[in-house]
Amino acid sequence: MDENSSIVLLDNRGKELFTEDNSNESLKIVKTIFSTALTLRSSDIFIDPKPDSYCSVRLRVDGALREIMDLDDSVGENVINILKVAGGMDIAERRRPQDGSFGVNTPIGNISIRAATV
Repeated sequence: MDENSSIVLLDNRGKELFTEDNSNESLKIVKTIFSTALTLRSSDIFIDPKPDSYCSVRLRVDGALREIMDLDDSVGENVINILKVAGGMDIAERRRPQDGSFGVNTPIGNISIRAATV
């Protein structure tokens, strides 16, 4: 069984998100990011769009930032939009900061996630 299949995104009411879209490559990347963050015991996840048409994904582990992957600009945008939808944020809003929250059901239990855009 794929380790990412046990990662489920939940809205802020605990309802499963994206139930019919398990083939979505960007959703698989989101699940991989959360799986890696759990494995490394990360406290924070940063997805930073860069001017060179890619997004950097970094994790804070024991106070230090570790880059875990780079994503093409379009894939990074899709990943960010998935997280914005999960957090109840407006995906069209790009100029103002937003805050949201959602849950992630993992093999070790449910984890509450606070998400913010800058």
